[in-house]
Amino acid sequence: MREWLLAFYAAIPTPSPDDRQPEWSALALIESPEIVRRVHEEFIAAGADIVTTNSYALVPFGEERFRLEGRRLISLAGRLAREVADASVGRKVLVAADF
Repeated sequence: MREWLLAFYAAIPTPSPDDRQPEWSALALIESPEIVRRVHEEFIAAGADIVTTNSYALVPFGEERFRLEGRRLISLAGRLAREVADASVGRKVLVAADF
């Protein structure tokens, strides 16, 4: 019998004092997508088998700028996670959407 243990993280750690704003993860995608990419890379390097898309604050309510940019930000969040997962060498890393 095979035994499986998948390790993944459910959220990107709060990066700054701006985390007081409930949509801080959307702000990270808008203002610092390279930080989101780096966090994905660090979690994979630490052994995560699944990365999440950092898109849980991209909801159809909240600040207007997030509503207006929702599709673009969801696409960016997915693309960042997928690119980092695909670049991992020697193992398969899955991407899970986070809404």
